[in-house]
Amino acid sequence: MECSVCQDLQDLGHYYQVSHIIQGFGGQWYPGLVCQECKKCVAISYEMDPPQWIWVDDILSGPDLDLQGWQQARNLDDLWRHRILSGIVYNTNAPPKDEDHECQFGFPDLNVDQIHLLWIDGQARGFCSLRKNGTALGTPMNTYQMTILDTIFIDPRVRGRGHASCQLRGLLADNHLGLSTPISNDMLVTCLKALRKSPPFRERLWLVDNFGGAGERKNLWWSAVKLAKSRQLNLETIFK
Repeated sequence: MECSVCQDLQDLGHYYQVSHIIQGFGGQWYPGLVCQECKKCVAISYEMDPPQWIWVDDILSGPDLDLQGWQQARNLDDLWRHRILSGIVYNTNAPPKDEDHECQFGFPDLNVDQIHLLWIDGQARGFCSLRKNGTALGTPMNTYQMTILDTIFIDPRVRGRGHASCQLRGLLADNHLGLSTPISNDMLVTCLKALRKSPPFRERLWLVDNFGGAGERKNLWWSAVKLAKSRQLNLETIFK
C-alpha cells in the first residue's frame, strides 16, 4: 500500500525525480518519481521534457477488470507490465535481500522465456517466467530437460493469499518441474508447504542448475532438511 503522501501527482513536492528508473525495449531509459517518504517509485514518464507522469498502478491495469489468476502474457503491453513489475515493483520498491537468498532478475530472453502474469481484478500483481521442457538455448545441445520456473514474484500487497502455491500446483499437475537456483527463503517455504500437503508432487520438484539434466538437479523434498539447516530455517515451524 502506498504511504500517506503517495496520493496526488499534482503536488510534486512529495517526490524526487530519478532520470534512469526503467529501461525500454529499445534500450532507452525512462525517468521515475520516487516518494520522499517511503522511497518507492510511484510513477514514470515516457516523455523527458517536460515529463508526463503516469502512475505505475495505471500501467499495470489491464483492459478487463475481470482478468483473474495466472495467464500467459498475450502481447507487448503484457510484456511491458512484466518489465514494470520486475524493474520497479520488485527491484526498486521491494528490493531483494541477500540474507533471504533473493536476487535481482534480469531481462528475459523472449526466445526462451515464457512470461506469465498474475491478475487480480484486472491488475497485474505478479509474474513468473518459465523455460519449457525441450526449449533450446542457442544450440540443440543446450536443451532444457524439464520445464524450469526461472523467476517468480508476487507484489507484497497481495502476498499470503496462495497465489504462488496455486501456480506451483498447476505446473506440477502432470509434469516434473525445476526451480532455478538460488531459491529464495520465501519460495522454499512455499514449496515445502505445498509438498507437505501434496505427497504425489514430492518426486516431481527439483532444484536445478543449467538445463536440469542428469547431475544438474536434486530433489527438493529430499534436500529439505539439509537446505533448511544451512539457512537456519526451522522445519517444525514451517510445517505448523
